[in-house]
Amino acid sequence: MHPFKTITSIFLLVSFTAAGASAETIARCGKGWLEKVDGQMVLHLEGSHREMGYQHGALLKEHCEKNINYLVREKGKELIEIGPIKISPRGTIDMIVRIQRKHLPKKYIDEIEGLSEGSGIPVDDLMAGNFIPEMFHCSGFAVMNTATKDGSLYHGRVLDYACDWKLQEHAVIVVAKPDSGIPFVNVTYAGFVGSVTGMNAKQISIGEMGGRGLGHWNGVPMALLMREVLESANTLEEGISVVKDNPRTCEYYYVIADGKTNQAAGMEATWKSVQTVGPGETHPKLKHAVPDAVLLSAGQRYEDLVERTKAHHGKIDSDRAMRLMDRPVAMKSNLHNVLFHPESTKFWVANASVDGQPAATQNYFEYQLSELLDRQPDASADELPVQEIASATSAISESRKEPSGTTAFIPGANEPDVPKRFRMSAHEFPYWETVAGKSDKKSGGTKNRLGFLSATSEVKFPSPVKSPHPRNNTVHCEYFAPGNKNSSGAAAPGVIVLHILGGDFDLSRAMCRSLSMGGAGALFVKMPYYGPRRPAKPADGPRRRMISANQEHSVEGMTQAVLDIRRAATWLADREEIDGEQLGITGISLGGIVAALTAGVDTRFDRTCLILAGGDLGKICIESAEFARERENWKGPDLSLEEIRDMMRPIDPLTYAERLRGRKVLMMNAKNDQVIPRACTESLWSAAGEPKIVWWDANHYSAVKNLPLGLYRMTRFFTRKTSSNASETPVAKGGKTESVSR
Repeated sequence: MHPFKTITSIFLLVSFTAAGASAETIARCGKGWLEKVDGQMVLHLEGSHREMGYQHGALLKEHCEKNINYLVREKGKELIEIGPIKISPRGTIDMIVRIQRKHLPKKYIDEIEGLSEGSGIPVDDLMAGNFIPEMFHCSGFAVMNTATKDGSLYHGRVLDYACDWKLQEHAVIVVAKPDSGIPFVNVTYAGFVGSVTGMNAKQISIGEMGGRGLGHWNGVPMALLMREVLESANTLEEGISVVKDNPRTCEYYYVIADGKTNQAAGMEATWKSVQTVGPGETHPKLKHAVPDAVLLSAGQRYEDLVERTKAHHGKIDSDRAMRLMDRPVAMKSNLHNVLFHPESTKFWVANASVDGQPAATQNYFEYQLSELLDRQPDASADELPVQEIASATSAISESRKEPSGTTAFIPGANEPDVPKRFRMSAHEFPYWETVAGKSDKKSGGTKNRLGFLSATSEVKFPSPVKSPHPRNNTVHCEYFAPGNKNSSGAAAPGVIVLHILGGDFDLSRAMCRSLSMGGAGALFVKMPYYGPRRPAKPADGPRRRMISANQEHSVEGMTQAVLDIRRAATWLADREEIDGEQLGITGISLGGIVAALTAGVDTRFDRTCLILAGGDLGKICIESAEFARERENWKGPDLSLEEIRDMMRPIDPLTYAERLRGRKVLMMNAKNDQVIPRACTESLWSAAGEPKIVWWDANHYSAVKNLPLGLYRMTRFFTRKTSSNASETPVAKGGKTESVSR
């Protein structure tokens, strides 16, 4: 795969000859096993998706560790350009995961979790590695009937992806027998569960080629959409339907072939539409019509492909089909080439060399899926035990009786000015801290066992409020220590980070990673009735969230959140590496609203960054589609705006916004926000003294395209020493301009 490169693809119908191969069983695990065929790794998986994930992780543990480590740790921190600035892609990938997770079939989440259990790699890091294809795209190729020597269908595929990413060192052919799907082969790399090149036992093959549309990520990840074709498509039409009937991302071109009918199709699929191109057909982007061929490419590569196909039309056999994939149709970044013969389920694979020579210059190895599915391992080979491995992100053990320590809340001189609802007297409270990894200040905060940046520790302490629901009365947090930008040894700023209404935590963790890498300490606080605080069973109370059920519950929940955050800030300020005089708070959407409320109440927060937030909760509750379902549960759903405003006033940021005047505040909002009406943002902005505000040309959900730059701006706001009111010029992005005002 290669970023932003257009695609090359053709359908080839040719003949082949079988070749012998030597094989050696390496190890077994459950129903899975690993062998080497002619020196190439072939991984056999069988069972439920979780079992297959576990087998994958256990049998390729070292390869998974090295591959994901390099991709997420090394390449994940290389800078990419976002508008006028450069930023690490890891934060962007974490946002993509958060956006797409709701579209993921549970079976693939189960498989990634099984892969984590088998390999010991944290789920978050595996997610990040598996979602990299959503940022970078690739190319491929294939021809048919009269175009080939014997009329046999071949589907060729060129994968162009930077060879310096070292993926070829972990190349593997996965032969899978899922309990609930069609057996298939996936030409892939250790640690990946999705597919970009594959064929199933029903003689359906598929490859993808990337296009444009970066930022349109609200759909099923491309690699898992292709995996679903392999697991579920019995015919060409069913394969096309999988792509058409699911929410899609970005712009991708697919080649799908059916060996049973000798038919194939090219597909142009974007987030909003799907078009198919048949053999011999033209397209506005494809000006040459070649009989019994679908040729997808651009520029000189397309011209070369057309010329080669015409020159050998009617004479193409397996050797000539492979030569169609030679340079320059394949790029210098050519990672693998695959030629499928779906009718017989034979296929040929060539991988780039370890020293980065393109796959097109390397030897092809021949396999047959039907034969691989029938193979059995050597019973004398080592068998790895199947066992549960504790997740590095598991919750703190409730059986731990002794706290790690105590922290004292000492009211400041301004405590008498804190509104009575949120006021606290002097007290001590215990906390429990579980260290998640070894501290490494030089490389950016905390490293887990593979060296990836993750939470330094998990922290919990009792809430100052005793609600009727026991699980809700323990506050759960994740702490990210200051990273490499704070190597001088001076105490670092500390920032409280809050999550969104939907309860997805990955975005908050991405914010914490950005702050940690920028030199600040970040404490992610899970608000009342979210995550581990949500009642798990009827005996502990009904399952509900902080803003739900009824008005009274919402007011009580928000009040508890503020008091929890005040304790969390005390714990954070008490850390040796944190400067207690430099406390900040930030959040997105609901997190931004609670951050504005808390900062208005507690003047200890030196800086406040509010993203996609606003005030006037009554108006938000009335006008926002996001709150419509919650309003249905409220008493008197037909209450007037003024009546709802009166009920929400005790927890409305507008009530306390005047206390933000003269303090360092940054707001980032969407011009066309359908969740937080612009009028609500402007009301908060005005009441807070008109601090700096950035308007993104987006709505509440499409603003995700602005978040990489937003994370950079947020981190700079909390870590720079200059005034937050220092002027900034508007930033060009995607041909448009962010408007910045004070």
